[in-house]
Amino acid sequence: MLIAVAIGTVGLISLSSMMSTNVIERTREFGVMKAIGASASNVRRLVIFEGTFVAAVSFVVAAVPALMLTIVMGTGLGNLFFSVPIPFKVSTRAIAIWIVVLTLGTTLATLAPASRASRLTVREALTYL
Repeated sequence: MLIAVAIGTVGLISLSSMMSTNVIERTREFGVMKAIGASASNVRRLVIFEGTFVAAVSFVVAAVPALMLTIVMGTGLGNLFFSVPIPFKVSTRAIAIWIVVLTLGTTLATLAPASRASRLTVREALTYL
């Protein structure tokens, strides 16, 4: 569990860093959005939604290889040490908990970049190089 928490924390830090870079690269876009009437809350919601979407897609993309690797390793290690494959069992409760943690974590990881994007004035955004 400790290793899973450490890996999850590193993933959330990486997501936050990626979203911060994304906000910096798209500063002018946010300025144009504000110039044509987007509110700060709309910009904030957009950035948070993008971060959550990236996390959800990564969850789906990573789930299949992780399950396959678990089956292969369980079979190989079980046969090696116990002469019987380790039974494969999926915990739906654990998946549900991970999805909740993923959603909350990505929301927290994207709050700082989202608030930075929403605080930009039109003038600052359009003069940004």
